[in-house]
Amino acid sequence: MRILVADKLPEPHLERLRVAGHDVDFRPDLTADGLGDAIGDAEVLVVRSTKVTGSVIEGARDLALIVRAGAGVNTIDVAAAADRGVVVANTPGKNSVAVAELTLGLILAIDRNIPDNVADLRAGEWNKKRWSQTLGLAGRRLGIIGFGSIGQEVAVRAAAFGLRIVLVDRPGRTAEAQRVVDEIDPVLVGSIGELAAVADIVTLHVPSTVETRGLVGRELLAAVRPGAVVINTSRGDVIDEAAVLEVIDEKDLRFGVDVFADEPSGGTGTVTSAFAQHPRVYTTHHIGASTEQAQTAVADEVVELIEAFGRGALQNAVNIASEPVGAAVLTVRHADRVGVLAGVLDELRRADLNVEQMENRIFAGARAASATIHVSDAPAPDVVASIEALPDVIAVRVGALGGAKPLVRPLDALLPRPDMAIAIVAPAVSSITVDRFEMLVAGNEWSILHVLRGAIDSAGGGSQEEADKRAADRLSEMIDRGYLEPTGRPAFYVYRIMSEGRSHTSLIGDLALSGLASGAVRPHEDTRAETEDLVLRHLEIVRAHTDPVAVTYRADSRLDEMLDELVTTSGPHLDFTSHDGTRQQVWPVTDSDLVATMAARLSASGPLYVTDGHHRLAASARFSATQGAVGGPQPQAADYIPAVFIADDQ
Repeated sequence: MRILVADKLPEPHLERLRVAGHDVDFRPDLTADGLGDAIGDAEVLVVRSTKVTGSVIEGARDLALIVRAGAGVNTIDVAAAADRGVVVANTPGKNSVAVAELTLGLILAIDRNIPDNVADLRAGEWNKKRWSQTLGLAGRRLGIIGFGSIGQEVAVRAAAFGLRIVLVDRPGRTAEAQRVVDEIDPVLVGSIGELAAVADIVTLHVPSTVETRGLVGRELLAAVRPGAVVINTSRGDVIDEAAVLEVIDEKDLRFGVDVFADEPSGGTGTVTSAFAQHPRVYTTHHIGASTEQAQTAVADEVVELIEAFGRGALQNAVNIASEPVGAAVLTVRHADRVGVLAGVLDELRRADLNVEQMENRIFAGARAASATIHVSDAPAPDVVASIEALPDVIAVRVGALGGAKPLVRPLDALLPRPDMAIAIVAPAVSSITVDRFEMLVAGNEWSILHVLRGAIDSAGGGSQEEADKRAADRLSEMIDRGYLEPTGRPAFYVYRIMSEGRSHTSLIGDLALSGLASGAVRPHEDTRAETEDLVLRHLEIVRAHTDPVAVTYRADSRLDEMLDELVTTSGPHLDFTSHDGTRQQVWPVTDSDLVATMAARLSASGPLYVTDGHHRLAASARFSATQGAVGGPQPQAADYIPAVFIADDQ
């Protein structure tokens, strides 16, 4: 293969690739601006920090694999790579020890004032009395936010120093993480705020995501103990530097960071950051992963990924669909002969069935094989018969995808009748007090709040069961009167709100609850059992999802273009101004090709992060475990919940 290495890689590893027969173009000084011209006919691109834009990917006709020599892929347009069928792979965990070592180094440096000690001596000043004043580490509490491979390595090393580890108690840890927890016997708390309130030192080991950017902001800083130490060797944007500068002197805080906002992008440069240069901040030069040991481990993994790709195996791929795709699965047992699968695929093409995923396994002896083919829809009996009649096909079995449902799909919904929208639409129930509820429903018997009122009544001391029964009756009446209308087919809904001169556009559809278990859907808040119980009972009685959850995804320029084209070339189905002055518009999307593209792009955009509706999500998951379907005039599978999908830049 032709390989362009656009960042540093040790010479022995370059030689390993050459010896294996690859054509290696080693250009470690390439910048993002020069990458497009340099990539040429390369099939593999290796980068460490060099940015890889969508335009570079689109212009590289032969490019098939991008390897990030590190964990994060935020410098690569992963969605653009997915559109071009280019695999993006990374090397997670290979520099964990190096980053953990620097973390401990920063903790020790701050506790013993090591950099200031050295600076004074180099300036010819002896001040033993001043620099002897220190607390020491043994017995102090170290709160670790982010307990992946780096957090675990930090915990093991910190425990050896006698530090008492504090972690947020989270379910579903990996076996390795649980092993470390059992070994260090940490203090477990219920939230990050509680961790900050009890820890003497807080260290951050989280990726840069919508939910972690600005994590150390005014709210968390208010919880941090006066005199505390904060360490950040993860990503610069997880700290709100302006908020830190407001309180760092007042609360006598100390920071040790390896990353900060606006740090120079190259190997050398000028630093102008007020945060990084503050006297209470010890800042290193983004060197956490830069030990020789770490670089060797990363380079070993890079070579292994490339060699595996050459063998047809995908390792550490971040932009391959995480769940099976398709509506049905065909298992075709056949003779291992030339042309058999070509005939099968031709029959599927004739039936207009798209192959979403496919695997062909050869049996011992190489006389027979079994092809597993995921297709876009269930094949008709005559299609199955035509495949079975093909020469050398032994047998065909058709089935559903065994619980492997799409992560995102169009929604079969009820919409307010346009002339009733102002009366029906209401603010999110989670934002409404009992008093405001009464004000909003006064004189308006058709507000959706009458359907959502179970939790409100409970908060006001009423019976939830009675309230939920009234809610179910009101929903049925609204449907019977035609105030809520079925769209007649599954659709996505483009949703735009405009307020105070600003507009926000999002997409509404169905979200698979199975995404919680797979990690494709990621919450960030714990839930309370009693609140879950309220929502669960509401679902059981009302038998409908009437309050969508909100999730965010990494912004996708192509999806943005689709949404913009829809809202600029067609009139909305709903267009009204609510009582608070907010203009709201809704466009149904029913074109099958457009729907499929939108679903695929959302599903491939990376993890979806829950921003609102944690209790609704948790209660719906419990409901799904016990129910076959949500009943009512427009039934929905119980293993989905309506969601508003909002790009992280919206």
